[in-house]
Amino acid sequence: MAEKADSASKDPGTAAGAESKAPKSRGGKAAMTTAFLLVAEAAVIGGAFMMFSKPAETEAVGLPHELEETLPEATLEEVVIFDGYLGNEASGVAFRYPTRVFLKVDARDRIWIEAEASRSAGTIHARLSEIWRSAGRRELDSADLAAIEARVQRAFEQEGLFDRRPTVMPSATTEAAAEGHGGGHEGEAAGGEHDMPEGDIVHDVIVVMDIGRRINR
Repeated sequence: MAEKADSASKDPGTAAGAESKAPKSRGGKAAMTTAFLLVAEAAVIGGAFMMFSKPAETEAVGLPHELEETLPEATLEEVVIFDGYLGNEASGVAFRYPTRVFLKVDARDRIWIEAEASRSAGTIHARLSEIWRSAGRRELDSADLAAIEARVQRAFEQEGLFDRRPTVMPSATTEAAAEGHGGGHEGEAAGGEHDMPEGDIVHDVIVVMDIGRRINR
């Protein structure tokens, strides 16, 4: 009887130990299940992110090609075609106006524009002199010379000045060779030719004029 009592007194401890191990086993399974669910959720979120981010990458890659197709704007320069004095006697008193006339043109047109201005210097001076002689003193003394500039542009168009580009665009090398100032070779001349611009030749006419000086006769 004493042995059975001792056995019974030991059994409760054993049962308690078994019961204490059971919750640990169930807790470990729950932790593994939770971890698996977290990993699966992360995989789904990562896949969705990659799926939606691919079009943005494709669009970003395509953007530089669109920029490359955009043509750059022409670089404009102001070329002096006249620098001298122009007279006016509309009021009965003679005045001389120090005047400079510029053409705003494509930078690639500059060389032949300067060459044509030099060849046509007499014609340019004659047409400008006509405009200044027929202009009123108020028009010439105005700070706004837009009306004068418009008349100059019309006069050049009527005269056929600067209205046609040469067949081959010259460069500084070809111009020097033509004038005999340089020993330019044919290879250098051909290599120095510029690309042919397109569109308008004269983009604007600019007149810069100082105050008229009275001439005593």
